[in-house]
Amino acid sequence: RPRLVVDSSAVRLDSSYWSANIVLPLDSLESRAYRTLDSTQSLDVQFRPGGAMMTIGGGTGITGTILSFTDLSFNRVEGFHAGVRAELDSVTNSLSLNAGLAYGFSDRHGTYALGGTYYTGRHRTVGFGAEAYRIVDHIPDHGYYDSFSNSLAAILNKEDYRDYFSADGWRAFVRFHPSAEILSTLTYTSEQEKPLAARTSFSIFLPSRAFRANPAALSGHIGSLRLDLHLGPAPVPLDLVQQNGLDISVEHAAPLFTGGDFDFTRVDGIVTVIVPTFGQSYLMKPGFRLRASAGDATGALPVQRLFAVESALDGYAAFGVMHGAHPREFTGTGYAAINLEHNFRNIPLLALGIPFLYNFNVDLIAFGGAAHTWSRNPPAGAPVRTGMYTEAGFSVSRLFELFRADFAWRLSGPKGFYFTLGVATFL
Repeated sequence: RPRLVVDSSAVRLDSSYWSANIVLPLDSLESRAYRTLDSTQSLDVQFRPGGAMMTIGGGTGITGTILSFTDLSFNRVEGFHAGVRAELDSVTNSLSLNAGLAYGFSDRHGTYALGGTYYTGRHRTVGFGAEAYRIVDHIPDHGYYDSFSNSLAAILNKEDYRDYFSADGWRAFVRFHPSAEILSTLTYTSEQEKPLAARTSFSIFLPSRAFRANPAALSGHIGSLRLDLHLGPAPVPLDLVQQNGLDISVEHAAPLFTGGDFDFTRVDGIVTVIVPTFGQSYLMKPGFRLRASAGDATGALPVQRLFAVESALDGYAAFGVMHGAHPREFTGTGYAAINLEHNFRNIPLLALGIPFLYNFNVDLIAFGGAAHTWSRNPPAGAPVRTGMYTEAGFSVSRLFELFRADFAWRLSGPKGFYFTLGVATFL
């Protein structure tokens, strides 16, 4: 039978021979590059969780423990909101509990929440939960700004993104989580909702400026069924990694079926699609990112369920918002919006062949957005503004490896130029 015989000289590396017989000698730039660049080390350093990214992801030790039990925020309705909270995700493998107690120093109103979830198996595929509460809630949005970001904008410059109402009652829900990319929740809500007024005028930098008025919610008892469905990977904080996803929310309230004083059906959805265009060999591929959202309602939609076009907040803008629009500027009983951008990475700078530019390793992005709101049977006195909005612009991303600068032109009246900052997307 054939046999493979390997001579020892064939597998012995003679470094002196190859050093003396370089077939294609390196020039000075190439030699310096091979000495200083290492792709695996660069990726490890770039994506290692540390520094600012570790802070964003949550702290550890005593400081992290204290913050995890602290509930602090600021808004124009409660003023300073201070309290404690606890989320015990693993009381047992089948049980999680949450509790919170807080006080608003401007409205002099206490709030609380107490709930838990029981899972039928160790994989937590199916869970049954309930919660009782008295809270200051806000009109639903897509969650581009968390409580900390909104509080910072409000206390510094009186930019409060949300609109608030009082919610006192309970909810029960069933959660179905069969895989990492499928999550659905069916919730029955029974609560008393009331209007709230702005109770503070405090601001660090703009004490004489007035807060945006808080629209008056319709008083009444609401009983509703709501279905929330998420398809796709779990969202990454601050949208650091772009990914496809679909979210759909349907809420139905009918006095004869769910009880309460309100009769409406509200549907809202948002989809994100990533389409690579060229440079398939790159780790960070150039490509389109599209985010489309739409919502509509039937029946008598209360003020506290109106739709609004998502916008920038105090000079900060995430992907999916309109950079030149103002908070709650366009509202209605229905809306449609689309955001589209193409990330060219640093390829245009490489094409110019100017090391001073492409050595910064920044991304160049072109973007545009459009939105439209409408109203059918709006509630009396509701702050409804319908119409069309459009914008276009470009961005320079990965500044200092973390930030993104957006330059947007509002094409709808009143036209204007807007500069916003955001967080860069890495992948």
